[in-house]
Amino acid sequence: MAGGITNKGNESAQRSNFPAGSHWAQFAIVIGVVSFLALATVVYLDSRPYFLWDLAVTRQLQAASWPGVEILMRGISITGDSVLISGFLLGAAFLALFAWRARREAAVLVLAVAMGEILKIPLKHIVGRPRPSPDLVNVLINVKEIQSFPSGHTVHYVVFFGFLAFLAWTLLPADGLRRASFGILVGMILLVGPSRIYLGAHWASDVVGGYLLGGVLLLGNILLYRRWSNVGSSPLRTRRASDCGRRYHDPNLLIGRDER
Repeated sequence: MAGGITNKGNESAQRSNFPAGSHWAQFAIVIGVVSFLALATVVYLDSRPYFLWDLAVTRQLQAASWPGVEILMRGISITGDSVLISGFLLGAAFLALFAWRARREAAVLVLAVAMGEILKIPLKHIVGRPRPSPDLVNVLINVKEIQSFPSGHTVHYVVFFGFLAFLAWTLLPADGLRRASFGILVGMILLVGPSRIYLGAHWASDVVGGYLLGGVLLLGNILLYRRWSNVGSSPLRTRRASDCGRRYHDPNLLIGRDER
């Protein structure tokens, strides 16, 4: 029984340290910033509006003829297609976290999304790369912005769904719910890049830039959240710690759990 409690405690500690410790996260941020700046510089200096491998990747993806693939790609991208939809989802997530007494988590989520929006707009104008044109690939959607690098959808999905995935993995108590929520949120992140390429909205290098920029912002805000949380225990963490204490130290609850 003691071993079970110890294992549960170790698992909780490991989840609270997800992703890896701050030193590794800081190193990853530096690598991400350098990689993004290098890619953005190459895109800016290149006389062509796309790389040869960009065109090859788009044509390869658009050659997919699986049933329902276009519906799936459109469905993945729709949550970032307008400020109204993305704003509604952000507001809903904020209110849900606030109602769950996760006020610090809600504040950092809004901050992370805002940072992504503030950074991606000027970067698009500075780099000035045009979007894929219909004479090169199939453009299946209409977009308002003419600048392509980095992919705004990708930045937003990595920051928004990524921070929610971090919270789901570290805070949700039920294993099944935690894993399911984490898998869905990460799936949105992984699929948004291919969806933007398939729909003809971005080149593959735009998506890579979006993943790099979004990843840097996500890790930075996770570190900020951890540092802020160390200042004092949030009501959510205090309540979960109390619940865990009752669950694993009350003999009656332990006996009842073993008998089940």
